[in-house]
Amino acid sequence: MPIYNVKLPATVVHTIKENVDTMQVAAAAGADAIAAAQAYYGGTSPWSDAVATALVDTVTVNTASALIGWRFRISINDPDGSLVEEVTLTGAGTSYDTLDEIGTQLAVLLNATTSIANAAYNATTQVLTCADIADGLGDHTLTVEVLPPPRTNSAGDVLSDDVAQPGFIVAIVHEGIAGAVLTVEFPADTYVVPLVLDVGKAG
Repeated sequence: MPIYNVKLPATVVHTIKENVDTMQVAAAAGADAIAAAQAYYGGTSPWSDAVATALVDTVTVNTASALIGWRFRISINDPDGSLVEEVTLTGAGTSYDTLDEIGTQLAVLLNATTSIANAAYNATTQVLTCADIADGLGDHTLTVEVLPPPRTNSAGDVLSDDVAQPGFIVAIVHEGIAGAVLTVEFPADTYVVPLVLDVGKAG
């Protein structure tokens, strides 16, 4: 059953009960969702003026423009914890806006570092080899973070925190022997990009 975000419009004068101006309602149609919200607070409640928007997020990681603004950060530390290499890439334009394009470019960036010459991305398995056997870094620690686009205000001030999204990382292979690989497996093409669809407020 679809889920609707039912929100009271700011342009309508109304009395908010219990500091609630937004509800998520399961219903077959938007009109049903509004009626359910109205019934929840009584038939004479202002929810008849609400707007119902279907909560649908079907943008997957290899859809064009899906990862614009998303930040990928790869760090490699030696067994003592010292940083050896780090690369970052932000999704942008039409060249680095899908997972496969970003994975391919991350391999390019890794191969441009001092310690790595054999990084590669496999678009079929979504596995990024950050260092191959010949690079001799298999006993190192691999950290991969995928961070959402920062939220900013009109002045350009960043309002959000950097919180890595765990679903982007399926598996990491690291901390073995020196003559082993460092790899990260990203999710399949069907993985839906996390997206905040609405923010409610109280008071």
